[in-house]
Amino acid sequence: MRRGLGEMNMKRGLVLSLTALALVVGNAAVNAADIDLSLNLRYTNPSTPAAGGNFYLLAKTNTAGTSTGVAGLSVYLSGINAAGIEFGNATAEGAGNAAYPVVAAAGLGGNVNNGGLPLVTTAAGISNIVYGQDLVTKLLTIGEGTGTPGNLTVDPLRNAAWANSTLLLSGTFGATRPAFAASGANSTDGNVYDAGGVAIDATVSTVVRGDSLKTLALEPNGGGLLFGDLNRNGTVGFTTDINPALGQIGQGSGKTWDQGDFNGNGSVGFTTDINPALANIGVPAPPAPISAVPEPAAVGMIMVGMGAVAALRRRK
Repeated sequence: MRRGLGEMNMKRGLVLSLTALALVVGNAAVNAADIDLSLNLRYTNPSTPAAGGNFYLLAKTNTAGTSTGVAGLSVYLSGINAAGIEFGNATAEGAGNAAYPVVAAAGLGGNVNNGGLPLVTTAAGISNIVYGQDLVTKLLTIGEGTGTPGNLTVDPLRNAAWANSTLLLSGTFGATRPAFAASGANSTDGNVYDAGGVAIDATVSTVVRGDSLKTLALEPNGGGLLFGDLNRNGTVGFTTDINPALGQIGQGSGKTWDQGDFNGNGSVGFTTDINPALANIGVPAPPAPISAVPEPAAVGMIMVGMGAVAALRRRK
């Protein structure tokens, strides 16, 4: 088992003991359940990624009937601001951000021994964020879809595969695009409850998806926003996008994409913003960013667990 997650699990009581977990991982083909994680990025100005924005960590399990939700997560991210990270998004959602409805931290059952806040440590620019339910008093069905805590019925980035995910964490980022990262031998991992309510190891898949301008080619699968897509719904319409922007012409500086500043210069102008946006009316929506991709580290963890089981058997 990777040292970082094992150490945190033993110290904080998020999951099983090392020996028990090794035995569980050894039977991964039979018992393990999967967690998909999407790091959604909402840029302050999609045409100027260096301006930063807000991030939202979405989680979902994809083994209906064999697990009862996420028990714990240890997430490693680069490019984020370690301060201000919270469960849900009650304060970090960003003004006017209707795409991510408010999810209160209290309903997510995380880290009751840390004042309900995520455990966050940072080393060499990599932030480790830990979520864990109290295994004695909590058994919340996190990531299990409709009717469960923090559920988003619609994916704000328009991918149906991510509908009915849990909005688990949120925070902010700056000029560097956030990413799932490794810190030494440690990388993102997690646990789920099995059908009997016991925490077991889970394979984890990760993906980073955002709403930067499509022509910047930052998003997977050719995704991103069209120039002029003020409401970020995938297409440009006169009533929904152009008309609100027209009202901001001549209204000074400090404007954002959501007000019509599509070129990122801080103001709204007809030549610089409106005219290019008009050319995108009727253009089909770009593809939605792709779903999660299996994390290679999960395979390695299974092999380590199987090795631990073999060692135990040899000692016997």
